[in-house]
Amino acid sequence: MLELATVHWRTQMPATLHSQRRERAELSARLRAAGKTWAEIAAVFRERYRINARVAMRLAHGWSQRQVADRWTARWPDDPKTLKHISYWEQWPAPSGHEPGLRVLASLACLYQCSAGELLADVGDFRQADTAATTGPPNDTSWITEGGGRVQRREFLTASAAVAGTLAAAPQFAYLAAGRRIGADVPATLARRLSRLRRLDNYLGGSETYRLYAAELEATKTLAREAVCTQQTSQELLAIISEQAQQAGWAAFDADWQQTARTLYQESLDAARAAGSRALEGNALALLAYQNLATGAPAADLAEASCQAAGSGTPPSVRALLHERRAWAIAHETTSPDEARRALGIAAAALEERDAGHAPDWAAWVDHTELQIMTGRCLTRLGQPLAAIPVLHAALDRFDDAQARDKALYMSWLAEAYLDAGEIDTAAAVAGDVLALSAGVASARPAQRLRVIAGRLAGRSAVPAVAALLDQVSSARPTTTWPG
Repeated sequence: MLELATVHWRTQMPATLHSQRRERAELSARLRAAGKTWAEIAAVFRERYRINARVAMRLAHGWSQRQVADRWTARWPDDPKTLKHISYWEQWPAPSGHEPGLRVLASLACLYQCSAGELLADVGDFRQADTAATTGPPNDTSWITEGGGRVQRREFLTASAAVAGTLAAAPQFAYLAAGRRIGADVPATLARRLSRLRRLDNYLGGSETYRLYAAELEATKTLAREAVCTQQTSQELLAIISEQAQQAGWAAFDADWQQTARTLYQESLDAARAAGSRALEGNALALLAYQNLATGAPAADLAEASCQAAGSGTPPSVRALLHERRAWAIAHETTSPDEARRALGIAAAALEERDAGHAPDWAAWVDHTELQIMTGRCLTRLGQPLAAIPVLHAALDRFDDAQARDKALYMSWLAEAYLDAGEIDTAAAVAGDVLALSAGVASARPAQRLRVIAGRLAGRSAVPAVAALLDQVSSARPTTTWPG
């Protein structure tokens, strides 16, 4: 009889599971057909099947944990995941689970086409008994560390929903939930939002900002795909997608996730061309050229193509940006400074026209100080350190230490210029400042530059300042690992 019961269980259980999967698939399809968002469908699944928000969102899509892991790995090949990762995040906050950090939540939000806050929709279920929990303002991020240590679970449960909602609760899904028809004002609203998010790049490294920018991009792509709007609004959404892909690609590049960056830059280029935006097309090509320089591939022709694509009718700040990057590419691939100087001259002339045209936010940061920095970098690259040193000093004096990544990068070229000029002690001292300034910055580029300088100084280890620097560089820890 036991044997018969075992056979019955083995034959009936798969049929039951199949029936449940079919039921969920049919329910999800009906709700989607009725215009419900994924978050709304997940809420129905939570109530009906008594499951948490992360499981509900996955099942609403009809995916297994392995399928989610496969989609994650396909989207971010530099950061592969297995079904065990998905399982651990879904089991949390049970002791057998692992807390999904904000970056993980933002990545899952990309895949599930929802906001990160919606993946924490059940957080309140776990803190109902704690009436003393403090909510605090949504923009308060002081909870992340407290007294140098990890926050308590109650505080994490309370604050993570607020902060994740603030950072990754994309309004794009709210537009879809309101009826799918969107107005002509939506692209401008998304552009202003991206402008605010872009400011994070001034103070944080790419491995800290990438997931947020990628989540924003995926949300806008979903909106563009599913919304009902005019042809003009659709074109403007494509331009926003191009701009967002450039920002996400830049963050990936900064973290040295080159495959991801190249995919995003190409996506940006395609969207810019579809939108008919010559300025964004030119910038996408310039970013691809800039990446080529970092990876050792030819870049000058691509940089030239970026200027040609943008043309003379684009805003002055855009022309300044593209021509200074062209100068940088030329400085890498020629021994004659004349062509690089001409490109820098075109950039300088464009900056003098700035009042003549509106500067898009993604190029508004280009100013005379930035041009000085690029001029000093080009002069260093072209073997003219005595000309580069005063130019770099003048520009760096106007940089705040709060912009640690950029200042550290620019100081690295000053260190190299001193090294080229034979000022070994000074070069080592400036490189030491680069190391101190970039400590804890989630960007791969300052460390890459320091390795170049340390390699050139390796033969001078008898100099005390050099020996101390080499010891510090060798013991420095990387800061751009992918979050788990």
